[in-house]
Amino acid sequence: AQPFPASGTFASVEGVERVIGAPVSATAAGATWAFDSWSDNGSREHAIATPIPDATYTAIFRVAGGAVGAGTGLSATYFDNRDFTGVSLARLDRTVLFDWGGGSPAPTIAVDTFSARWTGDVQAQFSETYTFHLRGDDGIRLWVGGQLLIDRWVDQSPTEWSGAIALTAGQRYPIRIDYFENGGGAVCELRWSSARTPKSAVPMSQLYPDSGAGTGLTATYWDNADFTGATVTRIDPRVDFDWSTGAPAPGIAADTFSARWQGGIEAEVSQTYTFHLRGDDGIRLWVADQLIIDRWFDQAPTEWSGAIDLDAGQRYPIRVDFYENGGLAVCELRWSGAATPKQFVPQGRLHPEQTSGTGLAATYWDDLDFTGASVTRLDPRIDFDWGEAAPAPGIGAETFSARWTGEVEPPTSGTWTFRLRGDDGIRLWVADQLIIDRWIDQSPTEWAGSIDLTGGQRYPIRVDFYENGVLAVCELRWSGPGTALELVPSGRLYPDAGGSSFAAVE
Repeated sequence: AQPFPASGTFASVEGVERVIGAPVSATAAGATWAFDSWSDNGSREHAIATPIPDATYTAIFRVAGGAVGAGTGLSATYFDNRDFTGVSLARLDRTVLFDWGGGSPAPTIAVDTFSARWTGDVQAQFSETYTFHLRGDDGIRLWVGGQLLIDRWVDQSPTEWSGAIALTAGQRYPIRIDYFENGGGAVCELRWSSARTPKSAVPMSQLYPDSGAGTGLTATYWDNADFTGATVTRIDPRVDFDWSTGAPAPGIAADTFSARWQGGIEAEVSQTYTFHLRGDDGIRLWVADQLIIDRWFDQAPTEWSGAIDLDAGQRYPIRVDFYENGGLAVCELRWSGAATPKQFVPQGRLHPEQTSGTGLAATYWDDLDFTGASVTRLDPRIDFDWGEAAPAPGIGAETFSARWTGEVEPPTSGTWTFRLRGDDGIRLWVADQLIIDRWIDQSPTEWAGSIDLTGGQRYPIRVDFYENGVLAVCELRWSGPGTALELVPSGRLYPDAGGSSFAAVE
């Protein structure tokens, strides 16, 4: 039993049931210990069926006294690649005390190239400085209370590294462990020690899984600094990035890119929250449709703050905008409050954008007047600069027309300004109102129109366009309460459901 010597080794016949047990308490290393948990999640005394291969069962003890918690372990996610991508497996791990040898954590995870992340909270038993000991083969990182205590992101034989932090008894602090395995043995073991805690495994009772049911924020990365160009969309568990001079994703350049995280944030308690956003370069933060941080310029890694009152259990819209313009690239979001020590906003409190839009129904005609051969498809956005090219096979490059129809859903209530850039003729209807009408030959020009809309409600939208020689451009953007100027995103656009009607325009 840990931290005591194992009680013994015995041989048995496969399938034969045995009972293993641990004492309620014991004395060792000058301290009194209380039983906490078994490594197989069994009770203090429980039966096991003898497995085929050799197996080890470890009893975890915690030092007696202090603020004993009621934790159940950490949220664990295992990935079938060493870079937190590929097939994944999520589960609850009571402790982080793994020596897989030449094996893997699960049948669906490859043996030699996998990664893992444990997240949640750790609760101190005593008010004193704790040293965390993380042993790994290969790469390991450890954050406690939002501080990176251990960073050995390298291939290595089993090696233990340490980092210290002052903690307060009974208070919970966010904890995260990142790990990768790149061949040979696979080890990841977490222990702690303090003035009143001899070095031992961090017990289950002091570890809590990610609070809340959130999975992170919807993240979109663009291959330009102005939210244009090639994009990558994914769910990011936290906004916790220091890319240094690297790129955030394949297909995105390292030095001139932009990113947007959006969705919902759920407060843990009712209090004034201070949000801390650290960036290199430009950063903006909206919470509950309020712009609370706006530092949209090139800068070295710098942290800025803004405060807002939030109610426990209520979900508020959140959005982070970021651009990188050379050198280092950093974007990190933390929060703090009277009852919340400064920490990264945890994954469990972040929810992806709740939209299901896929774009607009698009029809292209091989003539200026919506006649002739046609091509129909779904366009995720209206974001086209064809130059002197054609929009689709079978459609001429110099004389064609297009129509996009469907519905648009604003995220918030208020006045929304739509901006339509065209070469040549353009028209825009929203909620059956014609708000832009520039049905003329023109060089690329942007026109605007505004309308009051209710957040979460869908409105019919239609865009008409014609091209009459040389360049061909049609781009639709919007801005409104809590939304800086951007291309109208696909998640806010819905294909034509057949229920909209628009007045004819001659």
